[in-house]
Amino acid sequence: MPVSGAGDFSPDGTKMVYSPLFRDFRTWKRYSGGWAQQLDIFDLKSHAAEQFTQGPRSNRDPMWIGDKIYFDSDRDNTLNLYSYDPATKKTEQLTHSKKWDMRWPGTDHKSQIVYELGGDLQVFDLSTGKSRAVPITVPTDGVAMRPSHISVANRIEGAELSPKGERALFVARGDVFTAPIEHGPTRNLTHSSNAHDKWATWSPDGSRIAFISDLSGEEEIYLIDQDGFGKPEQMTHDGHAMRYDPRWSPDGKRIAFSDMHGNLYMLTLADKKVVQVAHDKNGFLRDYQWAPDSNFLAFSLTTVDGFRAVNIWGVADSQLHQVTGSLFDSAVPSWDPDGNYLYFLSAHEFHPQLSQLEFDFATNRSAGIFALTLRKDGKSPFPAESDEVSVSKDGDKAADDQGKGAEKKPEAGEKKGEAKGGEKKEEKPKEPVKIDFDGLADRVTRVPIDAENYVGVTAIPGHLLYLREGAPYYGRESSPESALVVYSLKDRKETVLAEKVNGYHVSANGPRCWCASATTSNSSTPPRPEKRIQSRFPRRAWRSIASPSRNGWRSSTRSGAAIETISM
Repeated sequence: MPVSGAGDFSPDGTKMVYSPLFRDFRTWKRYSGGWAQQLDIFDLKSHAAEQFTQGPRSNRDPMWIGDKIYFDSDRDNTLNLYSYDPATKKTEQLTHSKKWDMRWPGTDHKSQIVYELGGDLQVFDLSTGKSRAVPITVPTDGVAMRPSHISVANRIEGAELSPKGERALFVARGDVFTAPIEHGPTRNLTHSSNAHDKWATWSPDGSRIAFISDLSGEEEIYLIDQDGFGKPEQMTHDGHAMRYDPRWSPDGKRIAFSDMHGNLYMLTLADKKVVQVAHDKNGFLRDYQWAPDSNFLAFSLTTVDGFRAVNIWGVADSQLHQVTGSLFDSAVPSWDPDGNYLYFLSAHEFHPQLSQLEFDFATNRSAGIFALTLRKDGKSPFPAESDEVSVSKDGDKAADDQGKGAEKKPEAGEKKGEAKGGEKKEEKPKEPVKIDFDGLADRVTRVPIDAENYVGVTAIPGHLLYLREGAPYYGRESSPESALVVYSLKDRKETVLAEKVNGYHVSANGPRCWCASATTSNSSTPPRPEKRIQSRFPRRAWRSIASPSRNGWRSSTRSGAAIETISM
């Protein structure tokens, strides 16, 4: 026998059925290449070999029982049991599984064949031609399966602030929690030991929380009241893939979310209708952002050239517009709160970093922050600056003195921004965002800061907030350390809010943001700009976050972090 894989002797010991190839532990399914196994009968006296299986698919695990040879084959796309009669040279299919492959058949060489099917053991009776399941009970104390309370303080995998920053929203070990910034109880909203809840996010009015859960067997969008009363309401029913990051529209009427196939969807809460917005051919779409008036979505898609470009989709007309070019990677859009500009990151600078060991290089610090002026009549966010000489004329000084203090002071008992009687002035409704798509890609301005490794950018009134990272290394920490930075649009100056930061979130309607840090809660505090106050999320609240567990398989994907809240 020149070469052999698995085989079995004939009952009289004069012959052997075998496969010349051995690939039992390969993970290939429906394989039709050169390693597809065929079966031969080998004569131990004459050393002659005769192949009796044909076709491109595998035939394997031969067993010689009585006058017939039994084997499994996936010639019908699923591994099933077959028999071959050497006398008549006829082949017969004995099992007909369409879903699961039969694996690892073995025999008593009398009348039974045992095999694995779908995680269960089955026994095929040669006399009846039928299979029966073998019941197996494994006794166990089930210690890990017993109900218990487990602290999830170090298993937090997602966090954000309520719209006005009074409470924080956490996802930890598959449950959704809210915790106070200063005073009050921690609430477990879902108590779902039988499901993985994730990607929780607060509604713009603060009344409800949207999250993704596999409670139904597939990942769907759910809503739950933020006060902990009531049960979750399932909003979608068509899940068939892993879903990501639901994001509320500012008016609270719609939710955008994506999936693992690169599809972007919009869910309308009133009728629970889901519409596909876009598809990314590379299967990654996670940087979608709503416009302030809820009428547009901005996100990046992969172009035909392999780069990413920023796109805008309109809710009213369902039209998709590419608004940046295809020569540079552009992504992570962020709308100006007033709807005048769209900020985004784009890699435009390529100054290679040289190695000290050999003449090799790596790109680093290539991203800049850019702004698109949405309307044709809009002004540049960063007009040219020029110091000019002011010429004084007679009478100017007197006019200046007269103008000083001319600002009307509020009357007694009246606060600034309030009308008489303490009533708040009516806020003007937000103007609809108007976009002139014609020539929009040409109305681009670079934010006047150096290129860096920017992770994200968020536009807030009068400022830009972004995370700046150092160069990554193998075997050591990145350098310089990551930092959360605020940029004043008026003064054109940067201020570092926090260092060693690996994530942040800005409250929707309030002046607070949180940042997550790998440092401990008693780490040193970097200098803070004037009128900005930092408070750390109390760890005693973390310790009170616990989930009742009824199984041992649940775990989170991210370790704990120190959470800081910063008043802007």
